Amino acid sequence: MNDVLTALLTELESNRLEVVKVPSRDGWKRVVCSANAQWYQRLCAAHARPRRRYPKIRTYIKRQLTVAALRRMLAGDRDTVYARRILDLIHETPELADVVNQPGA
Repeated sequence: MNDVLTALLTELESNRLEVVKVPSRDGWKRVVCSANAQWYQRLCAAHARPRRRYPKIRTYIKRQLTVAALRRMLAGDRDTVYARRILDLIHETPELADVVNQPGA
């Protein structure tokens, strides 16, 4: 399990959403240069909250709190809200669950 948590932490710290504006025929357009880790995108989407005035999805998940939770989980504390959410995601994601369920993992 610690191997999976370490991989998630490393991936989250090395991948960050970066958007830049580029000129287009109609003015300026936003283009994604680099995206968040896939598992983090799924975690955020699973804990979305509604918005009244703005059509894009907001989430209850915060990057800093996710990083802190992963570090606490590696230290042995797995009894937090974020830890439960991350563990649920690990068990619901086939490729992550397979790694956790391997003998010796």
